[in-house]
Amino acid sequence: MIKLNTPFIEFYKLIEETACKESGALEYLEQFIGKTMGEAIDALPEDSRESWSVWALRTYCDVLGDGARKHIIAHVEDPMAAFIVYLRIRELSDADDAILRSKFEGKLPRAERELADVLNTSVVRRKVITDVSDRL
Repeated sequence: MIKLNTPFIEFYKLIEETACKESGALEYLEQFIGKTMGEAIDALPEDSRESWSVWALRTYCDVLGDGARKHIIAHVEDPMAAFIVYLRIRELSDADDAILRSKFEGKLPRAERELADVLNTSVVRRKVITDVSDRL
């Protein structure tokens, strides 16, 4: 389990197997070896922190501890990005869901309405809708 205080090298070794080597991402992330996971996340450039956070959640959510997930989720600011993460990742906790909902509720009325129409319910729950999210 990757926690906030886990040495970043452990996460780096995990992503070595799946990261796109041609993109230069691994070489870029080498600078964070020696830091903890939390320090590495905070050291990412602000303009790429959100996209990295969404990628990390979508790819490695199942190995991220509660604290690491919450820290990463905090960097997902765009309402649509938060909505997509909420829809697509089953491994998130109810607390994670609440944080993500606070980032998009009331900001994406059409997406929320379409989702509610697909489900034919006023209560929208990501864990229930994962199977239908591809229809949206």
